[in-house]
This record gives sequence, structure tokens and C-alpha cells, in this order.
Amino acid sequence: MRPIAPWLGIFFVMLSARGHCQEAIRMSLASEQAAEAQNPTVGSNYYNVQAGPVYLRFQGEMGIELNDNVNYTETHRRADVILRPVLNTDLLWPLTERNNLSLISGLGYVDYLRTSTLDHPYVAPNSKVAFKFYSGDFVFELHDRFSAVDNVLQTPSLSGTGNYFQIENIAGADATWDLNKLILSMSFDHDTVSVLNGPFASFTHDSELFQQRSSFLVNSTDRVGLELEGGVRAYDQTHLENNTEFAAGPFYEARFSPYVQAKMSGGFVAHYFTPTSFSALREFDSYYVELTLNHELNKWFSHWLAAGRRIEGGTPNASLYVCDYLYYQANIYAVKNTRFGIHFSYDHGDTSGGLEEVFDRYGAGFYVSRSISQNLTANVTYEFWHKDSDLYNYGYVQNRLILDATYRF
Repeated sequence: MRPIAPWLGIFFVMLSARGHCQEAIRMSLASEQAAEAQNPTVGSNYYNVQAGPVYLRFQGEMGIELNDNVNYTETHRRADVILRPVLNTDLLWPLTERNNLSLISGLGYVDYLRTSTLDHPYVAPNSKVAFKFYSGDFVFELHDRFSAVDNVLQTPSLSGTGNYFQIENIAGADATWDLNKLILSMSFDHDTVSVLNGPFASFTHDSELFQQRSSFLVNSTDRVGLELEGGVRAYDQTHLENNTEFAAGPFYEARFSPYVQAKMSGGFVAHYFTPTSFSALREFDSYYVELTLNHELNKWFSHWLAAGRRIEGGTPNASLYVCDYLYYQANIYAVKNTRFGIHFSYDHGDTSGGLEEVFDRYGAGFYVSRSISQNLTANVTYEFWHKDSDLYNYGYVQNRLILDATYRF
């Protein structure tokens, strides 16, 4: 992928020029200090309510979006005003010094003033309930992650509809074994995706997901290791292709200085399909790669870059999705109580099996966030999206202006 090459060059130049950091004593992930760090202190101002041993944080949001193309169409664009009230809740219950129960959720509703068929409830993607406990050199977590969102914008291959509302629930367990220089982690999840209405209702499916990560600490700031992932996906509808996925490859994480962090990973990925009337695709293997850079230049400016190639088995309109991407975001803190930011994104996608499409999608935007008071923050965001497709009427142009306010109770 040509856009990645210059950034890979920058990565290796930074790596070769890097000075050695003084070795520091690392706190074990399963230590008493790590367990205590999970529990809030009495002086913490993050949580704003305490009910006995339970710490709570409540935060309300109200957003108004002006969107000139809610159905992501190339022709016959429809504009609308969208209201998004949300209540965010964080809960932490320290059951013992080494065990805790936590809950994070964002619950709300998305209301289209003109296009009521797109109305839907909202559950934030980061919502989850988790029970974490420690035993010897091990850290365990039992979790249930859940969300209810319209994922059209997050799925670049989709066009021609604003109705891709899906409910997702991921239940599983994580385990981490800290052996000082070597850290082994493993997770298993059962993922259920339900598309309740719209043109992609048949995309409802269940997946069994497995991940294993082995990390070796080179020094106090760097680690190198191997990542393994696998999954099996089964659809409710027999005309869609069940598939199996496997991926494996090394990674390297480094902190070049207190202000620069990087991660590079890559490897082999393979997908195997059960051919159906929907598609005759049987198997596909290729490579994946990812580079991320975080740079905090000073207290006024920070930026972030991600570039790579990802491969996904199963999108709502195709059996396989290959995407080369480049994302960039910068944040500026030059004015007291005010933040500014810009972002750019590029996706080059190729789908096969079912609907075959080659597309390019570009995105750009900015935001302004200002603290009105200790509890109230106001935000203004503008985004522009442009998709070019080799299929007729599968491209679109969209402008979004979002005004929202967040109040911490």
C-alpha cells in the first residue's frame, strides 16, 4: 500500500535514532498495587456519587446534528435534523482489595425529525459490565460488552441506506499471566450481532472469538511479541456464508521518549467460507499490517496517526472486505478551557463474494470543545465524507454539523 511506505520509513528512522532509557522497576499487572489502583480513593473527583461501597459517575449529553444526506445516497439526497439525548453512567464496586465489579454504559435515543423510519435507541459502543479479580500472578476478567448503534458510517462499504441499526453483545473472559519479563494473555468471547430491521436484517449472526497474546519486555518501555486470533461465524440465514478466520503475526510496541509512542504489527490472515447461493467464495489468504504513532509535542499540541491494512470476513453486502487505510488526528490546546482538533481519513476498500465493489472514501473535519463551567462542556463538530465507487449510485457526499453539550452531575 503506497501511503504506508513513507510512514514506515519514519518509524525505522525514529527507532534507529532513539536513545536508551534508564531501566525502571515495573509493577506487576497482578500485584497488590495494581489491584489497589483499580479502586477509587476518597479524594478522587472522577466519581460524583457514593452509595455505600459503590462509586458512581453520571454524565448527561444532548446532541443536535444537521445532516444533508442521512441515507448515504448519490442521488435524491435527504437532509434531516437529528436529536441525541444520552445518559452516561460509570459504576465501580470494590468488593475486596483485589476484586471489583464495574459498569460503563451510555443509554439514549436517536430521533430523526423528518425520517422517523431511522429512529432507534442508542447504547454506547463502550458499554460493558465486568468483574475483575486477582490470584497470584494472574489477572482474570469476566465481562459482557453490549451496544446498540447505527453502524453505516463505521462501515465504509455500505451505501444507499441510513438504516443499519444493530444490537451487539459480547460475553467472555480474559486472563493475563504476568511472569515479569514475559506476559501471556488469552481471551474468549461469544459475539451475537442482531440486525433488527432495514435491508440487512438477514445479517444477524453469532461468532466464537479467540485471541492470544505473548509479550516480552525488552526494557521498561518496549515490548515485542506474537498475536494469534481466530474466529468462527455462523449466520441465521442459510443463504449467507459461514466462515472461519485465523490470523497470526508479530508486534512491537515502543516509547521513544515520554512524548512519542508507537506500535507496529503485521502478519498472515486467512478466511475459509462455506459456499452458498449468495457467493461461491471458498477461501482467501493475505497479509495485514498496522502502524500507529502517538506524539505529544508539548502541552499545547498532540497528534496521532494510524495506517495499515485490515481484512474482515463478512460485511452486510459481501463475504469479504479488504481495506487499506490512513487516519490522522491533531489536538490543539492553545486557548484556556478550549480544545481544537482536526482529522483526516482515507479508506480504499475491495469487497468480494456477494456484492463486489472497489471504492475510495475520504473524510475530513474539525471540532471545538470548550469548558463552560466545572460541570458543563460544549462541543461543535463538522465532518465531510465523500465516497467514490465503481458501482452505479454507490458513492455519496455527506456533510454533518454536530452541536452537543455534556453536563457532569
